[in-house]
Amino acid sequence: MIKKTAAQKRLLENATLIAATRLVFDELRQHFPIRQLSDAMTIFNGRALKKSNRVIDGEYDVYGSGGKVGRFSDFLSDKPFVVIGRKGSAGKPTYAPNGGWVIDTAYYAQPSNSDIDTRFLFYALSSLDFSDDIISTAIPGINQTAIYSYDIPVPPIELQIEIKTYLDAVAEKTTLPKLSPPFIAVSHTIKRVEALTSRITAISAIKEDQRKEIQYLLLSLFKTITENVRWLPMRDVAPLVRRPIQIDASIDYPELGIRSFGRGTFHKPAISGVMLGTKRLFRIEPRDLIFNNVFAWEGAVAVAKNEDVDRFGSHRFITCLPIDKLATSDFLCFYFLTREGLEKLGTASPGGAGRNRTLGLNALENILVPVPEYDKQVWFDSVQARLASLRELQSETQEELSALLPSVLDRAFKGEL
Repeated sequence: MIKKTAAQKRLLENATLIAATRLVFDELRQHFPIRQLSDAMTIFNGRALKKSNRVIDGEYDVYGSGGKVGRFSDFLSDKPFVVIGRKGSAGKPTYAPNGGWVIDTAYYAQPSNSDIDTRFLFYALSSLDFSDDIISTAIPGINQTAIYSYDIPVPPIELQIEIKTYLDAVAEKTTLPKLSPPFIAVSHTIKRVEALTSRITAISAIKEDQRKEIQYLLLSLFKTITENVRWLPMRDVAPLVRRPIQIDASIDYPELGIRSFGRGTFHKPAISGVMLGTKRLFRIEPRDLIFNNVFAWEGAVAVAKNEDVDRFGSHRFITCLPIDKLATSDFLCFYFLTREGLEKLGTASPGGAGRNRTLGLNALENILVPVPEYDKQVWFDSVQARLASLRELQSETQEELSALLPSVLDRAFKGEL
């Protein structure tokens, strides 16, 4: 399955703005005075505001370290300011055009003098890299002293307005206005980044459309071969199989993992028999249909592959083995990853803390599954396999595209575009 990460999506959506902001402010530094942030702006602490106290139809926006998080009836400032992440999305700037409330996971900053425009300040802060001063803990953080130690270029207010208008247009993906002569070369580079990003976006969209078409084709074929067929409980189609092993303290046991959202199996590091303690392990064999009993409801279902031989799973791994000539593991796995199959797994998995919802063994055994003729299942599996090869090729292409964009930005920053 091809699935871009959230970070990759954000980079693709904002690549031109990232490049434009960095290039413009690098150029500004060559021509205009530099001012320490401690002299350019004032940082204020956010204040705690429980989610239960926020008001859906409140007059003012509420901001956290990652951006807007709600509404409230009161404000800390009714003037524009820049939110700066304090914990979590540490150092991340967000522009608050109408002021509002900032919770205690963030700071907010306003220009110290009238010679700095607030929106310009937002872009200036966006051009900075605070990573060296982010405190790496379970929740990343940054303090005011560290932020104040950075500096920004401060051109005349008229040029600040020109710059913010230009970068607003980049952000909104509208027609770019002309920049003053010192920035002509920069604007040409930005246009080249924009063109390359547009091409990468278009190709990615085509790949996504192809992925959806493949899935639609498989669902159509599945629907065709399951019309008017018998439905049997899992216990009569693919009964539970357990292969417990005797733990030997002198041996290492390579474990198997299952990714959620139908993304298959993966190999976990081996764990020594000594470290296992009282933990039980079960042998998993190729063609087993495996469920992670905690995350089955979100698609942690897979078929063990040949390369998964000699791997083990804990008691949380439920293994089922289809009855010979009645059903295939790949066919059943496909069914459980359809919307209907996932709904049945969800019903069979009572709610728990967070995402943990334990799949009941009896409930799984009672789930009714379609059982078309065995030969039709084998044919469907062969189609799945051929299309899986195509998806693998698409995945490799997507990975290449994902690697291309940072390369484009790097070349832009080096002046090689």
